[in-house]
Amino acid sequence: MNEDEFDLEEETEEDEEEDTSELEAEFRKVFDRHSDKIEAQLEIARKAIAKAEKLSEKYGLPFSANVSPLSQSYFPESFVDKFSDLDSDTVYDITGAYTSYYHDGAGWEHSAVC
Repeated sequence: MNEDEFDLEEETEEDEEEDTSELEAEFRKVFDRHSDKIEAQLEIARKAIAKAEKLSEKYGLPFSANVSPLSQSYFPESFVDKFSDLDSDTVYDITGAYTSYYHDGAGWEHSAVC
């Protein structure tokens, strides 16, 4: 490798570092500017889901939460006392909610992947 080739490689590495630094700076700027808006919406969602859980427990009704890519189901503990004699297919047909732990009132259904 001659001296000119070495200088070219150094400049390329420095350019890449500079590009990365600029990209990181831009990302931080966008994050700082907008992340609070995202968090505010997530807080609204957390409160709404907590209310849905309370209503589910009150009435013993499971529900399917289509608000996430996982579309998780929630089965209240009170379901076992109130409706566990129902067939799980019937409950799914009515509510869209499914759980592997039908008679346990398992709360949020989790995938084996998660």
